[in-house]
Parts: sequence; structure tokens; C-alpha cells
Amino acid sequence: MIYYKIVNSTNLMTRIETPIPPSLLVPLLSVLNETELYSTWLPYYKKPFHLGVSSSNKLQQQNRVSQVIKVEVDVPWPFAKREVVIDAVALDDIEETGRIALRMVTPKSDGDIVPYPKKGVLRQEFEGGFLFLKCPSDHPSLVDKNGKRGEGEDKILVYFFMSIDDKKLHLFPQAIINFVTRIVIGKAWDMFLHVAEEIKDGKRPDHSAAIEEKKEVLYNWVDERIDAMFERMKSAE
Repeated sequence: MIYYKIVNSTNLMTRIETPIPPSLLVPLLSVLNETELYSTWLPYYKKPFHLGVSSSNKLQQQNRVSQVIKVEVDVPWPFAKREVVIDAVALDDIEETGRIALRMVTPKSDGDIVPYPKKGVLRQEFEGGFLFLKCPSDHPSLVDKNGKRGEGEDKILVYFFMSIDDKKLHLFPQAIINFVTRIVIGKAWDMFLHVAEEIKDGKRPDHSAAIEEKKEVLYNWVDERIDAMFERMKSAE
């Protein structure tokens, strides 16, 4: 389920909710964590105009699950390249609520860790995050095309929210805004889920190599915390 709203002349807000099987949660978290591989899977369009992520770089690894990243985005001529810097901090509330969250905001430039935007590049302000929790049994996405409702006990609900502030948003033609809201956002989310499936099936060698390299310091711990999350969910039933 994808919702979007043009809040005002500078702000676009998006909310997405998707139930996933528990087996997809760790691969999904690895897609999020391997920020330097974003440009290998996020859509890049050359028609009807150039639009998409051109690069993604990690500026700082704050701890094993929190980092500061910079993503550059090409937009149609004559508009300037966009960039967004995100301070992503993971929050583990498994013992209390059985949930995992990821808070994402644009930090202030300091000229050190967070560089000032280059000439000709417009930095967007970003606020958003992810929430992973037990999927309610009455969630609308559990209704299939025949109107039959599935069970929510075996699903994890992935909730994503973002608010992007762009000072020049009001100057973009409506055709570009429609393309972003009706096609680009949905395609990026589909690819996010698809890449997680491919990681689970061993079809993403770059991600597999990154996961193996960080297994001892990160992904073994992630597996342990996800097991704890599932145990917490079962005990709450």
C-alpha cells in the first residue's frame, strides 16, 4: 500500500506499508544496511528523461547499525542535481514492544563528516524512517484479489515514511511529479523487496560478499536480535 501527498509547494510526503514473510526480514535489513550498493539496484530512468540515483556513499559508520550516508540523484534538465544526506539510527525496542525502528533525518552540514553541498547541487531535507512489527491480522494488504483475508500472525509489517523538502519543488512540471509519485516510488519499493528476495536466494553476490565480510561484527548479531523479536511476538499472542 503506497500513499503520497504534496503537502505544500516544497514538500512531498510518502507512506508505504507492506507485509512480508519472517524469512525476508534479515535480507531486507541487509539491503538497507549496505548503503554503498544502493546505486546497483535503485531504478535509474533514461526515458522519458534522466532521473534516478547516480551514487550512494557512506560518510560515517557510527556504530554497527547506524550510519550517515549521502545519495546523489540526477533529475531532468534544466534542474540541478539533487543530493540527500541521511543520518540513519537503528532503534531496538524488541524487549518492550517487539519492534525494530530506523530513524532517518538530514543532519546539519559541518564541513567535516557532513560536507557542504557542491556548487550546482541542491540538497534536499529528508525526514523519515522504517518500522518493523507484527502485522495486524486485519491489515488491508492481507486481502487477496478474490477478497479473501489471510492470516497476519505469520507476517511482519514493514512501515516506511518519508518527507522530502525541496525548495524548487513547485518549479517542476506536473508530468515529472506524476512520474515520481506514480511510477518511481512504487518501482523503487518493488526493487527493494525484489533485491531482498534475491539475497535470500543467494543471487546477489555483492550483497552476499558484504554480509559475509560483516558476519562476525554485524549480521550474526542481527540474526540473534531477529530471533528475539520473533520470540517476543510469539509470547505476546
